[in-house]
Amino acid sequence: MHHYFARNPSEWSIEGFLKNCEEQKTIRARIGVYIACLNKIVNDENEEIPRREKAQKLLNKYQTGDKADRKIAMNWELGRESQKIPSININNTISGGTFSGCAQTIGTIDSSIFSAKRYYEEEDNYEEEQEQTKRVRFDEEKSKEKLSLGKKGGYFADGTKIKKSAPLNLLPSDDDYSSEEHDSEDNEQDDDEDAPSSEETLNSVLSQKKWILPSGENVGDVIARNVSANAKAIQKKKKTSAIERATLRYGSSRIIDLSTNMKDWFSVDDRKFMIKNHNAMLQVPAMENEESSFVTTVENMICEEKANEAYKFCFKTHFNSEENSFMYKLSKIYCDFIYRCKDQTDMLDHGHTEIDVILKTCSYIIEGLNKGLVIRERWGESFCPLTRSIEYNKGRKCDVRFLSTLGADIGEWEFASNFTAQKAIGDRCRSARINQSILNGLLNRNLNDEQAKKINVPFLQVAGTSAQMLVEDLVEGFYVVFPGPTFEFPTKLQHIENLKSAVNIIKFVMDKYNQINKIVESKVRTHNAFDDIFSNNNDLSISKYVHCKSKYICEPWWTPK
Repeated sequence: MHHYFARNPSEWSIEGFLKNCEEQKTIRARIGVYIACLNKIVNDENEEIPRREKAQKLLNKYQTGDKADRKIAMNWELGRESQKIPSININNTISGGTFSGCAQTIGTIDSSIFSAKRYYEEEDNYEEEQEQTKRVRFDEEKSKEKLSLGKKGGYFADGTKIKKSAPLNLLPSDDDYSSEEHDSEDNEQDDDEDAPSSEETLNSVLSQKKWILPSGENVGDVIARNVSANAKAIQKKKKTSAIERATLRYGSSRIIDLSTNMKDWFSVDDRKFMIKNHNAMLQVPAMENEESSFVTTVENMICEEKANEAYKFCFKTHFNSEENSFMYKLSKIYCDFIYRCKDQTDMLDHGHTEIDVILKTCSYIIEGLNKGLVIRERWGESFCPLTRSIEYNKGRKCDVRFLSTLGADIGEWEFASNFTAQKAIGDRCRSARINQSILNGLLNRNLNDEQAKKINVPFLQVAGTSAQMLVEDLVEGFYVVFPGPTFEFPTKLQHIENLKSAVNIIKFVMDKYNQINKIVESKVRTHNAFDDIFSNNNDLSISKYVHCKSKYICEPWWTPK
């Protein structure tokens, strides 16, 4: 970590860092250290929240929107280099890379004078290139030969003429999202992954062809047909869209996400058939009369601009309610919301971060509902060990993980600072695969058929103040993501009516986690750590537990596998 970041976060700025990073001579090296340090602070769970928030804001200013800090850095470098150039008087022409007719001898002019502008041009080109997928990415040029340019074309130093390459027949991406959106904070990475090949996707899908729909269609055939069409469509594209990449990843993971465009692959009657046995787990029950009456009273007080009276009423209700009852928790949540909002116009300012969304709009609800329960939450980016792969030996980063009494993962939620289409599509696909791994971990236990049928993973996806509940279950060899209700988190007093549905839906999910915890904590997990190192294909090995879902378990697709 550079010594500059030992000072108070309020003093951090890109210009201040560039001035203090004297051990690095070039702008490229200084920016590299700057970005690396900020990323390290943001991703370190042991860092203080003010330091992480400030680091995230500086990253945003450099990488997103109008990239104001990037312009500041470029201007700072141009100003620094211009001070090194003596005043010169050019009387004649510039020829062969040398100055002739100068009023004075100035010696060699270092090419680093123009490094700032060139660096940022190269960096923008690199970012654009990184958005291409593995199937259509072209090797980045590693070096450039020194050229002597004539009027009729370029030549290598030995006199060999450079032939122009034939133009590539590439189609633009079908992504409807603007380039500004691609450059935003929420789209700066796509889980550091490439998309799987169409062959790999089809092999996974074709291995499961037993689920027949009312239309007579086989689910495996429907998936294979649409994945093939998707693969054919992207073959000549320079860039693939978020939907196209997600389609390949879903297919390779054997996931059917009925909350996405995949639902259009099936008729209405077929979708009703697929969801008929899961309607109950998607229906969030309404509040009881007592709790609903309490909420109405508080909302009316706020509508009449009686925030202080509403706060006192919530506090009194909380104090007089039975400990750990729903009314006890509900009144505490409403009390916290009013306290957070009554002295400010909005809990989230214009430059809010993902951490702000988690801590300010959601955490107080979860902590209030979790009072007296045994479920534990892990806030901030932590690693889910069930999602390990070769280069991710800790697993994938998760925004919020929910753990059982003994620390087993039972759900993961994904957050974003703002809603953008590409980020939402990528996050949903990623979260579906993480929760697929979690579902596998739960099913790899000594369950009977009845218990296995009750095991599924509800989760939330949150972007800014918008949220949706989803449920993932293993059905006939496919991991189906069922769409649940959408809702909004309130950040202003006048939006307090949104709090009721937010609390009710989150309570529904937390209650489900509590039920799953009771089942899995009484059962033995069949996975053994030695299986990760030594082969388990031994005729003498003990047979694994078998239930109605065990034969369908499939690992999700990650890069690299």
